[in-house]
Amino acid sequence: LGSARAMALSAPPLAYFCTATWPVLSPPLTIGEEYTMFNYAPFLLAGLLRWRIKNPTALVSGVDPLAADFLAIIEEVEADLVNRRRPSVNLQRRRDKILPILKDIKAELLGEGTNPDLLLDIYGAG
Repeated sequence: LGSARAMALSAPPLAYFCTATWPVLSPPLTIGEEYTMFNYAPFLLAGLLRWRIKNPTALVSGVDPLAADFLAIIEEVEADLVNRRRPSVNLQRRRDKILPILKDIKAELLGEGTNPDLLLDIYGAG
């Protein structure tokens, strides 16, 4: 979202976008799989973080309950990626690209993010 679009959003549309994002992030669709559906999830979540232009505490764990839900999903995906036995070459390549990005997104959700190039990093990993 551009800055003007982020400013035009209100809380109900943000909740709608978060709800629409769940199926893409949802571990039952990804755990044990090759994470092909997961390609767009980091973009979606980083885009939702742009809401902070309007509300600086949006999607911050401990303040916004939606952040805890996203954190739980990311932690489950991380555990699956790290603990996977004999991943395919394709999954190994994705894992090496996506784990640092998930770490940065988690930091953002915890209110500790310091990567101003997060969207560019996600694009570069794609």
